[in-house]
Order: sequence, then structure tokens, then C-alpha cells
Amino acid sequence: MTDFEPGEPPEVVGISGRTDQPEAVRTATEACRLFEERGVKVLVDKTLGIQGYENASLGDIGESSDLVVSIGGDGTILRISRMISEHEIPILGVNLGKFGFLTEVEADDLEEAVDRVCEGDYDVEIRKKLAVTVGGVPEGDVLNEVTVITNKPAKMIRYRLYVDDVEIEDVWADGILVATPTGSTAYSLSAGGPVVEPRVPASIITPLNPFKLSARPLVVSMDRTVTVKVDNPERAEVVLDGQEYVAMENPVEVTESNNVAKFVRFGTSFFDKFRAKFLEW
Repeated sequence: MTDFEPGEPPEVVGISGRTDQPEAVRTATEACRLFEERGVKVLVDKTLGIQGYENASLGDIGESSDLVVSIGGDGTILRISRMISEHEIPILGVNLGKFGFLTEVEADDLEEAVDRVCEGDYDVEIRKKLAVTVGGVPEGDVLNEVTVITNKPAKMIRYRLYVDDVEIEDVWADGILVATPTGSTAYSLSAGGPVVEPRVPASIITPLNPFKLSARPLVVSMDRTVTVKVDNPERAEVVLDGQEYVAMENPVEVTESNNVAKFVRFGTSFFDKFRAKFLEW
């Protein structure tokens, strides 16, 4: 599978974003106007409350749109990605947050971005995701990471880590996370994990404050199954992309998803963005 595919002019565009920021609603309204002026049908996330355009749920937007505009920050993109996961349509991230590593443009550049999208002058970047099962129940995919963590601050949990049924570690810690290369620049990075280029098909396993000097981050092939089992699972919880909380049940199993995430890109490389967002921030 290639990392990029050519973009195409959309016929229908979905618009979503943060509902708790007036600036996001204003930017979403402007995006609606710009696309409509260029002859593109617009579907608006009904939670934004924008009148004068067809409103729909994010699920319906994912089913009916050729592209989705996400207005906010990385958290907004993660939420939208989870809601439209099965449809695999490109997301254009418009940054209103402080960091916005997954976003592609700032709000001031919205009109130029709309012009390029409508002309098909963009690439679609393909990012791999991880599928998560908790206690035998599929809990969907994550774009960044799945975290198994104590639900009692300052109280460690004991977990056992397996890769393809081979026990790797038995550790007391605050928790453990399994990240995609996309997620390697998020929570995993702050916990001491490595930065991994998005095109590398790997899972990054990072312990959280382990009470063991030898417990260090581990990078494995994404097609392997990573399993986490916790003593006293009632003392832990599972967090999916920082968005959804699931009661811990053994085992938590993580492996490469059959689904992918797609993003609108205008030529900025991962390394350009990494330098701008991390090394010069």
C-alpha cells in the first residue's frame, strides 16, 4: 500500500469542529460559504448548530461525503476519525488549537485550502491504525494510541506484556500504552517513547512511570498482536485515543487494523512539520 494517493475534487464535503469555541463555529460557517460558492454540496455536523445548510450526524456525514473538514485541533481530528472510521474518507484539519500536529492548515489559510481542494490540487496521506479488543469485545480502532492506566492516581498497577503470546515484561507502573507511528508524537512521546516516521508499520509500546529500571519503550511490527493483562483489573481502565474510556477487562489485545485514516495534504512533509512543531515550538 502506498503512503499517498492523488486527491480528487469533492462533490460533497462534511464540516465538523469544536462546539465549545465560538471561533470554531465561525470558521465552520465560513467554510460552508466557501465550498457552497464553488458549487460543492455541504453537510454540516448538527452539533455545530449552523443554520442555512443541511445538518447531519457525523456518522451520516462519513457515509455521504467525499471529504470532511475538521475545525479545531488534534483532539477534534481524533474524535472525527473515530466517528467516520469505517468510511475512510480524507480529513482536512484546520488548526485552531495550540499545537495541531495532525492538522494541515491554519484558519487564516482556509480560503486557499478550499480552492485547492475544489481543484483536486492535494494529496491524500494514508495512516495506519490499530484495532483494540478488551476482554474479547472489539472496541474499534485508534489512530494515536490505546492506554491501559491506573484509575487511582498515585496507585500503580501490575501488568504483564505479551507479544504474539510471548511474555515480554511483568511490571508495576502507572500503566502502559501502545501507539501507532502517528501517535508516537503524542502521549507516547511525552512518556519517553521514540518518534517513528508514519510510513513505518510499527507499534510503539511505552510504559508509564514503571517501577523497574529495565522497562523501556519497545517497537514491534504492527502486524504482531500486543497483549496486556492486569492484576486486579478493577483498578485500571482503557483509554482509546484519549477520547473514550472503557472498563478494564483481561486481556487487552492490540494489532494492525484493516481500516486506515486519510488526510488531505498540500505538500508539507512529516519532517518539515516535526521540525516546525517540535524543534522550533
